[in-house]
Amino acid sequence: MANGHIFCGKTAVTNVFCGKTPVLAVYNGKKCLYEAESLLAWGFAKENLFWKITQDGVLYVLGDTNMKIDSVIEYPWKAYKDNIVKIIVGNNVQTLSADAFNNYPNLLEIVIGDGVKTIESGALDGNAALKRVDIGTGLSSLPAACFTGSTNISTLILRHSGLVGFEVINDNQLGAVLPAEGCCVYVPSTYLNAYKASENWSCFTDIRDITLQI
Repeated sequence: MANGHIFCGKTAVTNVFCGKTPVLAVYNGKKCLYEAESLLAWGFAKENLFWKITQDGVLYVLGDTNMKIDSVIEYPWKAYKDNIVKIIVGNNVQTLSADAFNNYPNLLEIVIGDGVKTIESGALDGNAALKRVDIGTGLSSLPAACFTGSTNISTLILRHSGLVGFEVINDNQLGAVLPAEGCCVYVPSTYLNAYKASENWSCFTDIRDITLQI
């Protein structure tokens, strides 16, 4: 434990802190024990917003808070954007802010937890390698031009118990941003027919029951 970092409470660190050899952290009242060799980096972006990156390139963002931080401070995990191939956003995070996950050159997959109710414009833009997006039950609407520059998405999973809408600005349809002909959209079976009948989603030729997704 000599090479580790020990926190006695979640308020022990309120500014950005990055360590590569953590042993024990207490986050939100819960002890988190990590093997140092399994992590590339970790820290607190702000109080109640904890992050870690595994050696195999998976970024976890965990917290019971809005993701927004002071605009002067860049998200600390962005220093490792070339290493990140997958992002997992915890169920208690509430918002994906505009600059949180844009322009990651090697990002292949993102999983968005059920607590996220808002994705701000630009949050997922410019990820040219991104193939799979799995969005939890909390999100009922996507921003206009969501995924701009992330044009290789082949799997979009929408878990919300209703028809997910998206803003339309200047006739900017989601299908004009995503590869509508090559993107398979998975939705809850109860709403499958609603998606297929929706004018907003009519450009997507492959909409399937979510139970069939791999």
